[in-house]
Amino acid sequence: MVSNQEDLYGVAKRYFDKLFQAKGVSHDQVLHLIQQKTTDEDNELLLQSITKEELHTTLFQMHPDKSPGPDGFNSAFYQRFWEMCGDF
Repeated sequence: MVSNQEDLYGVAKRYFDKLFQAKGVSHDQVLHLIQQKTTDEDNELLLQSITKEELHTTLFQMHPDKSPGPDGFNSAFYQRFWEMCGDF
């Protein structure tokens, strides 16, 4: 039994921590049935870091007033201030 708000938060946190933690289950029984579609060469290309030029090209192909990203800024912000925030 909990008697204050802070303890109630703790109960909820423990519940969801337990609910969403890994259960130590192995997926090997299923994973070996999935056919590989990506070649080793393709995978190497996918794992390479993006370049500033690729980022610039992609950003400026985006519509400026579409939905904002997780940081709350839409692409218009980054397009307008590319010179200030384009280095990553």
